[in-house]
Amino acid sequence: MLVILIAKRCGGDADAWQMPQGGIEQGETLWQAGLRELKEEVGVTSAQGLAESKDFHAYDIPQDLSRRLWQGQFRGLRQKWVLMAFTGEDTEITLESAFPEFEAWRWAAPSEIVPLTLFDNCGIYERVLNELWPQVLSRDLNP
Repeated sequence: MLVILIAKRCGGDADAWQMPQGGIEQGETLWQAGLRELKEEVGVTSAQGLAESKDFHAYDIPQDLSRRLWQGQFRGLRQKWVLMAFTGEDTEITLESAFPEFEAWRWAAPSEIVPLTLFDNCGIYERVLNELWPQVLSRDLNP
């Protein structure tokens, strides 16, 4: 069974789960940024690229959420997603960092992701999973 890593944001709501994500820094490729963000957010360095979203996915962040989590600094996001296979052991996953974003993590079936996520009302995860998950299922992931 294929599962997805999700993490619970620090100091937030009980339902504030999300997939690790982040921005692209100057000079990085999309895949380099994805690997860097995995390492920064959840300590993972053992990952293999599987799929990339064709287009950018944009959404607005609800005002009350933006005010509560980011003091109203962010109105929305425009994201391009990559999906990676974790090739390490669960012991590699750590939430300890200089600026921790998450307080817990777990593996979740794709059907669990949307109801658990912070941005489920924006529809972003549903769109991303609908685009990327069929690409993963069509691959031969057995060594």
